[in-house]
Amino acid sequence: MNYNQTKRLILCVFFCFFYKLDAEDYSKLNEALQNPTQVRVLHLNGKKLTALPKEIGKLQNLKDLYLGGNPSLIGQKEKIQKLLPNVRINFD
Repeated sequence: MNYNQTKRLILCVFFCFFYKLDAEDYSKLNEALQNPTQVRVLHLNGKKLTALPKEIGKLQNLKDLYLGGNPSLIGQKEKIQKLLPNVRINFD
């Protein structure tokens, strides 16, 4: 393998790694549900949610959930935390 081929391979691996990281971060629930085991972060800020969609329970590897801008959910904070005990929930 020559220098240029090695350089291309390293760049490819580098970009694939960062693409994988981005793939774990979603802002649309319907897109997240297409790859439920890959979702680590879900941004549902400002979606005007009045209840947490029940499908969110399918996101087995979810670590961070952002719910800011959904004032109707603030009163359900404890209920949501019990439903998702291993998820950091942010209402800011």
